[in-house]
Amino acid sequence: NLPQIPPEIGKLTALTSLNFEHNRISILPPEIGNLSNLVHLVLDHNAITLIPPEIQNLTCLRLLGLGHNKLDWLPCQLGDLRNLSAVDLEKNPLQTIPEEIVRSGTENLLAYLRELKHARVPWNRMKLIFVGQECVGKTSLVRCFTSNVTIKSKKDFFVSRGNQSVIAAANGDTVATDGIEMAEWVAQLKIQIDASGRRRGKILRNLDAEESKSSLNLDSDSPNNPNSSVTLRFTAWDFAGQETYYPTHQFFLSRRAIYLLVFKLTDEASSRVEYWLKTVQSRAAMGSVILVGTHLDNKLCTPAFVADMHKTLDQKYAKRFPIVKAMMAVSCRTGKGIDELKETLCNLALDERPIAMKVPLSYKLLASLVEKEKEAKPIIKFSTLEGMGLSCGIAKDNISAAAEFFHEVGLVIHFGGDQALREWVVTDAQYLAKVMSSVITLKHQFAKDGLLKMSSLPHIWRFFHKHNYDLHLAILEKFDLCYRLGSIKVEGITKTGDDEEIILVPSLLPSEPSETIQRYWPTSFSD
Repeated sequence: NLPQIPPEIGKLTALTSLNFEHNRISILPPEIGNLSNLVHLVLDHNAITLIPPEIQNLTCLRLLGLGHNKLDWLPCQLGDLRNLSAVDLEKNPLQTIPEEIVRSGTENLLAYLRELKHARVPWNRMKLIFVGQECVGKTSLVRCFTSNVTIKSKKDFFVSRGNQSVIAAANGDTVATDGIEMAEWVAQLKIQIDASGRRRGKILRNLDAEESKSSLNLDSDSPNNPNSSVTLRFTAWDFAGQETYYPTHQFFLSRRAIYLLVFKLTDEASSRVEYWLKTVQSRAAMGSVILVGTHLDNKLCTPAFVADMHKTLDQKYAKRFPIVKAMMAVSCRTGKGIDELKETLCNLALDERPIAMKVPLSYKLLASLVEKEKEAKPIIKFSTLEGMGLSCGIAKDNISAAAEFFHEVGLVIHFGGDQALREWVVTDAQYLAKVMSSVITLKHQFAKDGLLKMSSLPHIWRFFHKHNYDLHLAILEKFDLCYRLGSIKVEGITKTGDDEEIILVPSLLPSEPSETIQRYWPTSFSD
């Protein structure tokens, strides 16, 4: 039940093992650094909030137990302990170290701390994911963020979206998104401290395309500094709402993201809000959700109607889904509520990791290189990323942890846990989304009844390099999006009398088995 460790502990220089677990210690005295022969230091189950930098003097230390304390940061000097092979940090509210780094092991943790010791910069990027049913206004809402325009004309017009165009309808909706589309939104904020001591941001302006490129540079101000101006950069992911595309979403749902769950204010019952909340909470329990009701300009959406809707949603979802942080109502046609939504989003981001933490300067340098690399090479070997990381000053033993962190924040896609795919890094997530949506799509009939001929791939993937086809298929198969059935003859699919390699695409199978499917896969089987 000790409340503290007396400074006289520093006189016991011959100690090799020290155990203070299950006490009430809050601060470790700097004199602990005098115990240069210490090999085991066990401090689990206390209330420690501070580890002194003098811990760097414990050069013989091999085991450090810090589990179940109140540490929100670790001293960079801990990274200098080259003999340290085991650090327990379980159940600590760490804010300055990404969870991915902590989970990746002691070696990566110490390497990260060594990087952090040399230079620290704010991480100001975050993933923003728009989910919801089809035709509820997700794409229109993305456009309100990224192009600063609202839909006011009664005529249809075209809005550029990468390599394709999306038709905007007169009612403020767009045609259904095919797969996943991505865009960038960059905002400059003025940080202030409110009466409760919380950091709040006021949007000064949205940055255009050229200015957003410069935001990749090293921002000198940090979101943690009061009265500073900071730039927050959001990658907006617009998820298709049709059920056909649901299997592809698993690739892109991230724990470190803010989700805008979009629904129609006038038709909440058909918007499947609960389904999407369950989906997000099951795959991204650490994420945050803002419920966004669209079509506020509808004459039915009176202030009383919106207030009742807010109350209904709060009663239905607030207690069951703690990831829900706010509910907003907007009109993409008139722009009403859009500015308030943007500000709510930015302030939520300021309280979230990774925005609220600093990373090694080398991480940000590598992020900038990856951004440039994706323009020419959307898929690279891990060894290429490793070389880029080394050139930025990241230790070789910490590059895997950096890749996992980049994966979580949406900068790259890296399947580090899969032996067959871990050697590849997708630097352009939009590229992978297009690979998937070119197969899992309602726009062509190459995969009629869920059966796709291998010979059709050159048509479907004509815009992709042929040498990547096998990798594309490996990724799709890894996540059960398709299966190679081998060479078979399927009437109506292959030429008469010929066997051809067939790929099964489960999400495109008809709701009722077609005649072709029933012929080769009967719906009933005998014992």
